[in-house]
Amino acid sequence: MSFVHLRVHSNFSMLAGTRPVEDLARAAAAAGMPALALTDTDGMYAVVPFERACGEAGIRPIHGVELTGDIGRITLLARTREGYGELCRIVTRRRLDADFSLGAALDRLSENVYILAADERILARLRGRKNAFAALPTAIGREWTTRRWRLRREAARLGLRTVAAGDIYFLDTREHFVH
Repeated sequence: MSFVHLRVHSNFSMLAGTRPVEDLARAAAAAGMPALALTDTDGMYAVVPFERACGEAGIRPIHGVELTGDIGRITLLARTREGYGELCRIVTRRRLDADFSLGAALDRLSENVYILAADERILARLRGRKNAFAALPTAIGREWTTRRWRLRREAARLGLRTVAAGDIYFLDTREHFVH
């Protein structure tokens, strides 16, 4: 069974990600991953180099974005070409519209976009949506285990599926300081 990281941030996530997309794609390929999702924060600036780097590494690129706003943060992944267009439009609105509402934008998303959320209030908004998932953290420790179980129970109550989705900001623990 293969694993794919779904919430990866490159150095295009300002003050968060540390590595260029080429390093991320090579690392994913070396780990045997068939694909990799790039979800930089509030922007999709690295799409072209990411597409190229994944092609060179022999893995499938998954285009996404982590959006922040009035209701918190969510991760969006394009399922289709139309979904990619939706992501581009929502990121543009996020950048240009002073009155941007992430909650309202979330309500308008089609099933061409997967929605990943790790906040119970956001999950409640997504009740029963087939394209929505509770993003279970992959970090180790008692606190994270408790959080995973709480999110899993809430997802079941709301009719949502779950997915393992830890945040990736760097490849080597020594990069934490730079992050």
